[in-house]
Amino acid sequence: MSTKDEVSIKYIGKREPWHDRLYRTGLVFDCNQVRTIPWDMARKFLRHEDLFEKVDADAKDEDDATDSTPEDDTQDDSDQKPDDTQALLDEQKAKNKDKDDEQTELQALYDQVNIMEKDALKDFAQNHYQQKTNNSKSVENIRLDVTAMIDQFGAP
Repeated sequence: MSTKDEVSIKYIGKREPWHDRLYRTGLVFDCNQVRTIPWDMARKFLRHEDLFEKVDADAKDEDDATDSTPEDDTQDDSDQKPDDTQALLDEQKAKNKDKDDEQTELQALYDQVNIMEKDALKDFAQNHYQQKTNNSKSVENIRLDVTAMIDQFGAP
């Protein structure tokens, strides 16, 4: 069931399964699978006319009614796949938040290094990475070395 802010889209591409890596949603589509997703996200998917098409909610309900037969009590995977859409979106949102938080922390560390003086940079490199810096280098070059250490070894 879709609300007015959600749209049902159908994957009509040939690759199965199709993983979304472009929009960071974490959704996986099988051929002819229909998922109900928020409108702003659906708009991005619908730009790819060779892969997705919009499905009317009424047409989706009719398809579901014609697909199931009274003697078939078990549901196949294609009937259950749309149910996990919100769970997949929530899971990917949490992963994206974690990645964004890591990037924010890393940027804060870079900003901290950019305002350090020569002695502080030398101490930082020694304390966190057990690396000695060349005292004859300028502050800017030591700063570049420490930034390279962060890139190479990761945030302390």
